[in-house]
Amino acid sequence: MVIDAIQRDILGARGFPVGNYALFAEQAENLFMPATLFALDEYGIPIQTAEALRNVLMPADALDDVLKRLGSLNIQQLQLSGFEREIMRDVIGNLFPRIGLPS
Repeated sequence: MVIDAIQRDILGARGFPVGNYALFAEQAENLFMPATLFALDEYGIPIQTAEALRNVLMPADALDDVLKRLGSLNIQQLQLSGFEREIMRDVIGNLFPRIGLPS
């Protein structure tokens, strides 16, 4: 991560002890969300919606696990707004075209 490399260069060049900010930088990059949950943004699920789904999608070790759970969700039972449900229908319909979610 860039922040880790910068502090190592600057502090190390001046003889100060350097830290290891790699974990913090990674977490900050993912907005302190699990990487597997944050990755849903790349599939079209807004970060806020992914966060609202945390309890039904996590824990998960890999993105594939999250996507499998996503495909098995009953969207109507989720505490989401109508707009979020529509987004979820679109995303799930594109990821799993055979599921055929009702409108």
